[in-house]
Amino acid sequence: AYRRLLPKPGPGGFTRGNFIGFRRADRYGPARSLSVHDLYEFSDALGQGGFGTVHAARHRRTGEAVAIKSVPKDKVGHGDTLMLEVEFLKVADHPNVIRYYEAFEDSENLHLIMELCSGGPLSEHIKAAHDHTHGFGIIESDLARIMVQLLRSVAYCHAHCIVHRDLKPHNFIFGCGAPQGQSIIPIACCGTADAPLKLVDFGVSGVVRSD
Repeated sequence: AYRRLLPKPGPGGFTRGNFIGFRRADRYGPARSLSVHDLYEFSDALGQGGFGTVHAARHRRTGEAVAIKSVPKDKVGHGDTLMLEVEFLKVADHPNVIRYYEAFEDSENLHLIMELCSGGPLSEHIKAAHDHTHGFGIIESDLARIMVQLLRSVAYCHAHCIVHRDLKPHNFIFGCGAPQGQSIIPIACCGTADAPLKLVDFGVSGVVRSD
């Protein structure tokens, strides 16, 4: 079973406790019987994939903006793959890996509550740079800054025996919003402290032995 293969906590990782399953976490108080809709107000859909839909949302009491990944139960079988995603994200602690907050289960869906990253996926920035530079693409200094963060996120996962298995530009998202009137943030801001690169979507990830 994958839980037995997860490594023990090490320096700089696995610092936020053990996986608690699909139930109300203690982040906003003890009311564990509340549903995801009781606590969060859903808004725009940010994306849709083979396993579910991601919405922007806001916590009704604190006003905090989050992203909610909703996965229909009939698409996850016994849920082992999604459980692995939650188990890793629950304890992952790295600035270039998406941050997980809590999870909910209802009669139809499993809902993962995560930090909101609205700076656009790397794939959009690559296309925009190609279009705006007549095919020259992202300049070397910007690309180097982005690649350092990309490689750090992958190295962190591999150091903790997690293989993502779906690494592509679309699954790396920048962690801030675009200035008013722009669809994505300027490439010069990508990978900076204000817009760190985040590895997302561990839905098909796996665990390997460390020995």
